[in-house]
Amino acid sequence: MAMQYAPERFPVPSAAWLLLLCMSLGGAVAEVATPQANDFSAERALYRDALADLYAVRLRAFEDKLERLDDYPLLPYLHYARLLRYISNTEPAEVIAFRERFAESHLADSILAHWLDNLARRGQWELYREHFDPNLARSATQQCRYYRSRYETGDRETALAGAARMWLASESRPDVCDPLFDAWRRAGGLTDDLAWQRIQLVLAANRPTLAGYLVRYLDPANERLAQEFIALHRQPPRLNRLSSLPGDPARGAEVVAHVLKRWARQDPEAADAAWSTWVNRVELAAADQQQISEEILRWRIRRDLLPEDFSSHWPPAGLGSEEVDGTLVEELTRRAIANEDWVEVLTWIERLPAAERERVGWQYWQARASLTLHAGADDDDGDAKAASPAALTPEAARTLLNAVAQQRNYYGFMAADRLGVPVNMQAETFDITAAEIEAVAGHAAIQRALELLAMDERLDARRELTWLRARLETRGLLALAEVARRHGWHNESIQATITAREWNHLDLRFPLAFADAMRANASRRKLDLSWLFAIARQESAFRTDARSHAGALGVMQVMPATAQLTARQMNIPLANTWQLLDQDKNIEIGAGYLARMYERYGNNRILASAAYNAGPGRVDQWLARRPASPADVWIEAIPFRETRGYVQNVLAFALIYSRRLETDQPFIHDHER
Repeated sequence: MAMQYAPERFPVPSAAWLLLLCMSLGGAVAEVATPQANDFSAERALYRDALADLYAVRLRAFEDKLERLDDYPLLPYLHYARLLRYISNTEPAEVIAFRERFAESHLADSILAHWLDNLARRGQWELYREHFDPNLARSATQQCRYYRSRYETGDRETALAGAARMWLASESRPDVCDPLFDAWRRAGGLTDDLAWQRIQLVLAANRPTLAGYLVRYLDPANERLAQEFIALHRQPPRLNRLSSLPGDPARGAEVVAHVLKRWARQDPEAADAAWSTWVNRVELAAADQQQISEEILRWRIRRDLLPEDFSSHWPPAGLGSEEVDGTLVEELTRRAIANEDWVEVLTWIERLPAAERERVGWQYWQARASLTLHAGADDDDGDAKAASPAALTPEAARTLLNAVAQQRNYYGFMAADRLGVPVNMQAETFDITAAEIEAVAGHAAIQRALELLAMDERLDARRELTWLRARLETRGLLALAEVARRHGWHNESIQATITAREWNHLDLRFPLAFADAMRANASRRKLDLSWLFAIARQESAFRTDARSHAGALGVMQVMPATAQLTARQMNIPLANTWQLLDQDKNIEIGAGYLARMYERYGNNRILASAAYNAGPGRVDQWLARRPASPADVWIEAIPFRETRGYVQNVLAFALIYSRRLETDQPFIHDHER
């Protein structure tokens, strides 16, 4: 079957993201032999020589080699390199011809973007506006250049409106925007109100230095309040030293609201005390007062500072409206779950927004709380319905729990575990034909990617696959996932199924990547192999050089300092941090650290997984507040959303991997309950 191309265009990931993924692509290829349909050794050498000729300005020799490489997969890159080499002298017709000839490559858009950038730097605004493609204007730099082209070619209304939209942002804007903003300010576009709005946006994004720069755009009468605003943002307790704020009372009230909500994160008790003083000094709308009270309550919950007698009356204590933010109701529900107060759990679930209440997690807890209440009522000869009018009948609760158990996720697996019924994996048989797989495997983008990898041009190899993935429909994406699997491009296989939204092809979504290293380290460290696979799948989706914002590296996302400590303690040779980008070394150290956490927490995967993500210090703090059982209660009470989701995913992924490995392990081991 011929491939089908989707009409939609998807955003291209950032260059940094592509660089990281493309390097992991190369690492994956090293493990799985990549079959080549042709031996391009001679052409590869000629390609390198052609590039050398181009940059040495041996143009006749370059043109000769270009003709001889007419059938070589990387021919578009030679034409692209020539245009880039002489981009300032490139005519529009040349760019158009290149884009038409190589429309089936990411280079078609790339050359236009480079050419437009060059036009902008040379002030060729008429040409820029004529050939501008709005689909390429993804960055602030590109958008500012576009609006400047409108300004310089006479469409000042559009340009100045665009300048206003670009300026009112929470982050700093690139220098190329300055001429546009200067013209906008000269035209009277920047008002005191707009400057104040941007200072609020910037401080909400916690950028006080930028806010300090923006003070110059305020009217002089309002500068003092803005300076106080920034100082209070940096040090909220300063509010206690003030009895009033200078300037406009309405803006002063906005400052107080911002500072109190920020202070609540640091010290909700102190913020509440300050609010009780300032509530009579500033005039805030009821909605603003509600938000302040909600934020103080939210951080009291997170810091476990609510009084023991805090009850489920409605609205919650300290809030004067029944229109309470849904995320706060979720936090109150989780607090009730942590306390195993099932009446209160059902009270809060009933107060969740309707759409939220239908989510599988809250359905699980509604059924779980109702059944627990009924079991207690039977023991005490009481009435669960009298204890909580929101309680489902036993029959309705079991029906709901059975429905949850049909889903392939953490809550579905937990429900099946509670009911003692088999989980529903919903795995689908791969029905893509050999012809469909062959069609994708033979696509020019795949052939270019293979050859680029052979040339060690990993970034462009990743771009080729990203470009192709964005243009395939469902069956083509599944064929791409299979092609990627066969080449050992594990992350690409996973990404293709995600783009296709084909969640039931478990062999593609949960590959047995780096199987030899995973098996060897699981055996050496006495870890469940399915769990080790699950950790790697959750951490990096098997990207060999994935890097987090915090600095974690590789397949197992190991922090360099943790790696050094683990290597010393376990006598693992580790010459330098860069070795963590080697998949085998990374898995060895990651498995070693995981084994340490596993031993520390009594062979409990739940606690060890939480410690792997959030650190053992935090897990120790959580355990000091509450014991580790029941398992579902402890997991739901994890205060960090990221860690809570992480543990849930790891447990679910481990069960899926146990089925893939045909080991038939339980979802929760007896000692983890």
